[in-house]
Amino acid sequence: MRRDLIVPKGKCPLDILAEQGEKIRNTWIFLHVSVVYELATDEKVIIGKAPNGGQILFWEATEMLPEIRIVSKNFEGTVWHFLTNASIGDIAFDVTEDVKEPEDIIFVKMEGAA
Repeated sequence: MRRDLIVPKGKCPLDILAEQGEKIRNTWIFLHVSVVYELATDEKVIIGKAPNGGQILFWEATEMLPEIRIVSKNFEGTVWHFLTNASIGDIAFDVTEDVKEPEDIIFVKMEGAA
């Protein structure tokens, strides 16, 4: 089942994903380029290349937040990045590519993005 998650202006996409909790464990999640851009412009993020040819967005742990790691792979010619694995607060899932029959397919987009 397809679900669209719209991230309201002024809200962090990571918060929206973390609020989903266990509901996103057996899903495929696609991040719109607007979400990736929003995350990548955070001054605390470290951006690197992932072994799968995608990119890693990484935030070091602070007193207020745990370490956060997001790995995504872009589909050439599209505005979507497939979230291949993530560690966001209390939720962590690995290699969503291995989920052959997802319970949901979630498309995450910033409010107002085309």
